[in-house]
Amino acid sequence: MPGTEALAGALKDTFGAFRSGLGITEPVVSVNCEGCGAPLSGHRKEVVRCEYCDRETQL
Repeated sequence: MPGTEALAGALKDTFGAFRSGLGITEPVVSVNCEGCGAPLSGHRKEVVRCEYCDRETQL
């Protein structure tokens, strides 16, 4: 659907701002992509997309 990624990004940023404002932070973790082995990092429980193979991984 057109605009879905933009909406998802805006919601993610909004929730991140609320969490930060309340002092709630998830630990940052680093793993390797199961698809291609590229390094991935982000907050725990976050779903990230590999910039090389487009595989989604929950951290």
